[in-house]
Amino acid sequence: MAELALITPESSEIQPWERQDGEPLFWYNRYKRFQGLGPKRTILAALQQERRAAKAPKSTQNQEKLKPKSKSLSVPGSWKQASIRWQWVARAQAFDEDKVTQWVAIYFEDLYNGPALAFNRVMTLNNILDTITKDYNANNGRMSPDQRVAYFARMTTILRDIREEMRTFDHATQALILRHLAYKEYEEHKAMLTPDGYAQSVEKAGGIEKFSKELEQEKARRQELARLREAFAEEHQP
Repeated sequence: MAELALITPESSEIQPWERQDGEPLFWYNRYKRFQGLGPKRTILAALQQERRAAKAPKSTQNQEKLKPKSKSLSVPGSWKQASIRWQWVARAQAFDEDKVTQWVAIYFEDLYNGPALAFNRVMTLNNILDTITKDYNANNGRMSPDQRVAYFARMTTILRDIREEMRTFDHATQALILRHLAYKEYEEHKAMLTPDGYAQSVEKAGGIEKFSKELEQEKARRQELARLREAFAEEHQP
């Protein structure tokens, strides 16, 4: 799980599924065709696909005139040699593994999104407690004794829930997951600093006015989150 949760900067090394040093473009394009066939790929299927593409009709009329050949194809020796020389099978498998890993990372993020993440549960409880406290302070003068007791009972329950969450809090795991989320947010923030990144963000928001409003809302959200974190830390100091 740790390997999936942690995002690290992309390596500058050539990936197995990329064009290798000295690999002719002609054979690399054929490897890409082989790779694109999916996990059940075969060299013969790649060869057949290439030949069909080369003989693709230019019009529907031409397509009707074409007759299927009964002669079966066999893999030429040059294809076999190139696939061995440039390790097509191993490279395609590495490509598949990379794609699966990316999908698992997406599933992992979905799994640990929202209340599934202990950190988010604690912060949600903090927000609820903060809202109830503000409501209590605003209406304290108009409350009956029973209403005050009810407020205290709700706040006590929330504090107990927070205590239980923190009792089983796996700091190492939560920190790793949060590092993953923070890194993603940091990368998106860096992208906005470029002209293209800024233009894309404005377009995505639906205009400069909406984008500016979203920035203000995000700024307020982060300030509130920082305040709640400080209050939480002070409340749980030994």
